[in-house]
Amino acid sequence: MSAEYHNVELRMFDEAQFTCRTLGTGLTVGLRNSKVISVRRDNETVKEIHISSLSNIYRFSQKTVAVCTKKCVGDAVFTTYLLGFDSPGDVRGFLNSSDLLKPLCNENKKETRTSIFDRRTDSWSAVQYFQFYSYISQQQNMMQDYIRTSTYQKAILANASADFRGKVVLDVGAGSGILSFFAIQAGATRVYAVEASNMATHCNSLVQANKLAGRIVVISGKIEEITLPEPVDVIISEPMGYMLYNERMLESYVHARKFLAPHLRQPVKKKQNRRERERLDEDDQSPYVKQLSDSEHSDEVLTDELDCEDIDIEDQVHDGATKLSNKSLPCPGIMFPSVANLYIVPFSDEALFAEQYGKANFWYQQSFHGMDLTALRNAAVTEYFNQPIVDTFDIGICPALPCIHKVDFRTVSESELSSIDIPLNYQITTCSTIHGLAFWFDVGFLGSQRDVWLSTAPTEPLTHWYQVRCLLGTPLFVQEGQSLNGRVVMHANSRQSYDVQIELIVPGSETKIVNSLDLKNPHFRYNGYPPAPPPGSHVRSPTETYYANLCAQQQQQQQMEMQPQTMVNNGNPISLAAAAAAVVGGVGMPNNNSGQINYRNSPVYTMNQATGFLAATGSIPNIVQTIPLAVANDNLLQNQSHSMQLSPQPVNQSSLEFGRFITSNNSQIASSMLRSVNIPSATPVIEPLTNVSGSGIPTNESVYYNPVISSNFGDSCFTMNNVVNPSKNWNSGIHQE
Repeated sequence: MSAEYHNVELRMFDEAQFTCRTLGTGLTVGLRNSKVISVRRDNETVKEIHISSLSNIYRFSQKTVAVCTKKCVGDAVFTTYLLGFDSPGDVRGFLNSSDLLKPLCNENKKETRTSIFDRRTDSWSAVQYFQFYSYISQQQNMMQDYIRTSTYQKAILANASADFRGKVVLDVGAGSGILSFFAIQAGATRVYAVEASNMATHCNSLVQANKLAGRIVVISGKIEEITLPEPVDVIISEPMGYMLYNERMLESYVHARKFLAPHLRQPVKKKQNRRERERLDEDDQSPYVKQLSDSEHSDEVLTDELDCEDIDIEDQVHDGATKLSNKSLPCPGIMFPSVANLYIVPFSDEALFAEQYGKANFWYQQSFHGMDLTALRNAAVTEYFNQPIVDTFDIGICPALPCIHKVDFRTVSESELSSIDIPLNYQITTCSTIHGLAFWFDVGFLGSQRDVWLSTAPTEPLTHWYQVRCLLGTPLFVQEGQSLNGRVVMHANSRQSYDVQIELIVPGSETKIVNSLDLKNPHFRYNGYPPAPPPGSHVRSPTETYYANLCAQQQQQQQMEMQPQTMVNNGNPISLAAAAAAVVGGVGMPNNNSGQINYRNSPVYTMNQATGFLAATGSIPNIVQTIPLAVANDNLLQNQSHSMQLSPQPVNQSSLEFGRFITSNNSQIASSMLRSVNIPSATPVIEPLTNVSGSGIPTNESVYYNPVISSNFGDSCFTMNNVVNPSKNWNSGIHQE
């Protein structure tokens, strides 16, 4: 008797009646004389199954073996027994317990082989990976990335009626299930949320708590190993890692295309089509059945059943989105995200380069507690420079435009993601020292109704992906106008990451700088603070700018502290304080919804800082002759060098009657109907307006002008008018309607 296996359940399948009868549970199974499978309960024999060359043995599931036997060659009826073992290990042990069983298990060898995920991944790496994503805190970290989560929701809901309503959706790597919930919000009929980590249990709890058990089906397992009861219309996922490709989940995302309904699959190259058709002819099965099963071929590079002889995938990419020819099928939004752009640009950062070398200099010590460490200094330098740096930076450190590597998740094959070769070609715009290459990515959700993009660029709000920088071991000095070539080569490894090699070459010279990096071992350098601009970015005195801004703040505060006074606008009372607030630079216009004044198409009103007089100064287009160069800081106008000049245009008789203008070509008479505001220690200033060419204004009338406010700092004079210019963006310190 060979090894015995306990706690086995035995059933017999009746093919004629298509029923299965249980013969016993808690049984012991062993192989006797290599020809008889003995099934016993204690010392009593329940069943003896005789096997021969006519028998077939299949692994029915992870814990179940099917044994089909015939009594003789001519017998057309099989007797089938199902053995339910206690664990998958018992199944493997039983099938390998006899040389007689092995040749009978050809079909079983297909079924018990490892999945494509297991073949490409070290087991210890997979354990760590799924354990990491099983933590609620890690899911919280991703969900609290406002840019990430909100962009996904916006992309899904913006394409709800065309791409999600009434559709069956597959969520690959569902995690907490947040994307599945978005799909339900968009009207999906059913969502299959596939999650391989223990987070699947928590995901199911959220589904139950939100009363969506009938619409969101949580499936625990790897996408490469599970099966679905029906094809899907849409695939959603968040498969991006650092530098887009890290963690190799993009391959799982692409692998999930086998679950798409056949009419929704994107075209592939002709040679792949032919190979797929040959496979289908050999197996005499429909492509629908093959794509839904986890068969031997479903783990291979996916190919679709569409003929696309004349379609060149490389020629379809244009402006970040894939435009398909007339021979392709519609609905580019069946995969969210649909496409991705990886941006690569050289950067100059002396501080980062010195920081990494400074770490390695620890190993220069010849007497560290009496120990000489210098033997490891070179190894330390190599290790530190082999680490990609995950942080953020100011775009000003990049002296060239980025190169773009595009990938379309709807058409790319898994094999293309395992080896990536990206050529580089730059035109240097600024003399600088190149210390490495910076990476970030954008992904596009190309929907039937609307395209939405998620960006991790350094010019955009920060996400939990940050940006990634790969240092060169040796800096490279380049001149303005010089060309710089190179390449980035990424080879997938079994640790769910990539080995990265970067190379930069100066054309026409012998200069060639290379470095190898391990994307699995990044250095997380981010500190939560926005990056500072690179040294040398100031084009004017920072000190004068600071005090000019401080002066502007004080002037604004003085205006806000004025006592409210009431003036009349065509019989309607208005607040002088509100009007004053409207004319102080950067304060902004009143809210029309609050019942206050509508300033649209109105003359500009300015207030004399000394007297508090309010006067209209003419039409807006003529108000500003010189627009100041401003730096946005909330609602403050921060001017460093230039002044705004008031247009010498007269005003109308009712100077607070908005919407009526008098220009130098208008004969309407202007007069002041203003009341002064009593401000302690202030002397009213009234300047008579005379000899205004073409205005027709008599010399005995007066018009009030807003004086230029000057603040001197050393030899530099900062000037600012408290004038509102609605045509300018409020971020520049000037209000825009």
